[in-house]
Amino acid sequence: MRTGQMLKDMNEETARMEEQFVREMKAYEDGVRKTMKGLGFNIFIFPEGQELDEVYAEGFASKTMPESYANTLAESKIVTVNPLLPSLTRKLKWPERERTVILIGIRGEVPIAHRDPKKPLIDPVQRGRIVLGHELHRSLGLHEGNATVFMGREFIIEKCHSERGTKDDVTIWMHLEECQELLDEKGRINAIKALECNCATIDRLGEIRREIAAILPGTKVIETESKALARAEARNKAKKLSQSAIASKKSEASKLRADRERLRLEDEQKYTALLTVVILVSMAWIAFLAFSNSRDRQS
Repeated sequence: MRTGQMLKDMNEETARMEEQFVREMKAYEDGVRKTMKGLGFNIFIFPEGQELDEVYAEGFASKTMPESYANTLAESKIVTVNPLLPSLTRKLKWPERERTVILIGIRGEVPIAHRDPKKPLIDPVQRGRIVLGHELHRSLGLHEGNATVFMGREFIIEKCHSERGTKDDVTIWMHLEECQELLDEKGRINAIKALECNCATIDRLGEIRREIAAILPGTKVIETESKALARAEARNKAKKLSQSAIASKKSEASKLRADRERLRLEDEQKYTALLTVVILVSMAWIAFLAFSNSRDRQS
């Protein structure tokens, strides 16, 4: 009875843990999705032959690769990153304003073909429009909706970013195709940004590099670290701990069931042996009584 009660309590506790785990897993998945979205693009793919020390020093690659590389990745069976954002970045002089700026051409995100489409992490810049970093629009007195000339072309300012305290404050974003035209780099890009999927492997970056190298040989892959990524990793660890705790409880319950079954079999064997002894003793007693009665009649 004691073992049975322990088993019942263990089963009830395991059931409660599983219900709590389901609730926590839903919250966990929502948290990871929000965290990874807040993380932004944290994987960067650079052209073959690009020296990474230059990337770290300048913030962008000097070499270029075909824009079609992004489509090649998107149409592959890659599972470690999604989505993809091809871009072309250059540091140059804004001739009409006599300002050194960082120019970034971007297009819409390229989703992985075999994945369900997700809401874009960033909105693409439309043709004929530009987005300005904080220091540029502040110092030049420019506002959203204003028209301005950049490298001989007139653009409408679509958005003015708030201060970020990074190179973004002196950056101009425009449609990738227009950027390529201005830089005479038609069909070329110098980076593919990607959002790392929530991989739980130990060698996360190594796995991503192996996948991309098999599809785009020679390209260079780096990962940017952040507090958001650390939070995502912490959630992965918490998930593993919860799963481990439930597995441990199930193992204990299974062991109790096995012990209970063993005790039941042992009890059955004891009862069987006792019953056999009782039957044998009873038979002996009946035989003795029969013998005694027979002897009494004879005498």
